Amino acid sequence: MWFYGLKVHLAVTESGYILDYLVTLAYSGSRRIAGDRVPYSRVLGDLGYLGKVLKERLDAKGIHLWTPLRKNMEGIDERNIPAILA
Repeated sequence: MWFYGLKVHLAVTESGYILDYLVTLAYSGSRRIAGDRVPYSRVLGDLGYLGKVLKERLDAKGIHLWTPLRKNMEGIDERNIPAILA
């Protein structure tokens, strides 16, 4: 059996309406592709988007990327608020 993984990157409003989407292969390089196509000023991503290079690239474009922190990272108690992560 073969599995072909896909990842969907969604742009939604605060109330959950889909504004835009991008389907990519589910490999680590897909976040780079998605990061190049972000037309919004604030982006909320999961741990798959956590990375210094992507953050710096988006910052240079004026895009704020917010991701939760890993357990071993400094500032996790202030950043990983359960209400936001839900």
